Amino acid sequence: MNTFVTQQMKKYFTRDYLFTSAKTLQFFLLCRTGALILTPVLLTHLTNDKIFLGSLESAFYFATLFSFFWVSGIINRLLPKYSVESKIEVQNQILSNTFVLLLTLSLLFTFFGLAVVHYSPFFRGLKISSGVLLVYLFTNGPSYLLEYFFFLKKRHSSLIIFAFINSSVYCAIVVCGYVYTHSFEVILLTLGLWNFIKLLFLCWNIKPWIYCNYKHIRSDFIDYQPYILTLLIGGLFAYIDSAFVSLYFSLSTFAIFRYGAREIPVVSQIANTFSNSASAEFARTEQTDKSAALNHILQGTRKLIFLLTPIAFLSILFSREIITFLFTPKFWEAAPLFAVYSLTITPRILFPQTILIAGNKSAGLLRISIAELIINIIFNFIGLHLWGLIGIAWATLASYFVEKILLILYCKQSGYNLSSYYPIKEGTIAALILVAVFVIKSVM
Repeated sequence: MNTFVTQQMKKYFTRDYLFTSAKTLQFFLLCRTGALILTPVLLTHLTNDKIFLGSLESAFYFATLFSFFWVSGIINRLLPKYSVESKIEVQNQILSNTFVLLLTLSLLFTFFGLAVVHYSPFFRGLKISSGVLLVYLFTNGPSYLLEYFFFLKKRHSSLIIFAFINSSVYCAIVVCGYVYTHSFEVILLTLGLWNFIKLLFLCWNIKPWIYCNYKHIRSDFIDYQPYILTLLIGGLFAYIDSAFVSLYFSLSTFAIFRYGAREIPVVSQIANTFSNSASAEFARTEQTDKSAALNHILQGTRKLIFLLTPIAFLSILFSREIITFLFTPKFWEAAPLFAVYSLTITPRILFPQTILIAGNKSAGLLRISIAELIINIIFNFIGLHLWGLIGIAWATLASYFVEKILLILYCKQSGYNLSSYYPIKEGTIAALILVAVFVIKSVM
């Protein structure tokens, strides 16, 4: 017995097992997500001012809205593109071109965002100076490249250290900013300065003045463009629900919705990290061993089902207790939203998009994203007017399922059957268990 335990300890606590690229990236994203959860929890215990909380959430939502699609689109394509290259010089050129491209797009969308925030009815309640918004918007998007720089360079220890530093600094800035200034503008400005420090670190390590090939930036942008458009169109549905809430409800209701609509952060972050790392792995191995590439996704998905389903089960069962404990009882109305969003684990851990991204199937992904966006707008409009806030949550869940069904069908047309990359039996049982506990919880 002792020998068995010792063998298992050696297996799971060796440097090679703990410090793999995928696991360290997952650790970083979990730390960042933990900080994103912890800060509003602390703020809700420090203040009863829902207007302040709603304004801060609106500012974060706005910044993400104008950067998520081009940042995520570029990074999703960068990972397999970088991984298939064996020459270090070419890899450095890809990173440098990507860094310059991110800065350029950030500058363009910053000025576009400034115009939108002052004239759009969606942000009519957000009072913020242009200077603060400019600093935060410009630095926010490109700074996300830093963790992927460590990931691609396989600097595992550096990524773990950075995870602790980044999460701690974020929490300290938000909480101390409120305690000492009671100003969300000061918080955003300080976060912008922290992002600027990360950009300086990136610039020094990537050295774009040495490796950047400005003639190739245009071709790189053309390569990234379909993925940017796909994320813009398909990814917008995650923000459309917040846009509907901000248009039809007050800032205090917006805060309630944002706290309830966070899904289960551990689930979404682990799933997204696995998808990104599996995409790079699939691009490397699919040419030489297709079955091994598919089996990597299949086995990874099976592990995620066994890991994440119990978390979703408990989140649904104790949704009200979790919300009232984290955000205090005054936000109890967010509990039903949290329970519905917890059901998104089922479509979250389906990964047909991983195969399609690695295979550079950008045209099909774009068509599916357009269909998904239209469906989500229709669902949100109907759900909002029939059931209010909870209707928006159901609309988002339905849109997730429609998207995955379309992606699965497209994968099948491309020669990849669902059973080759998804454990159907385990996935179906897990989904039925979550639906059953949700129904039981609803009628209790």
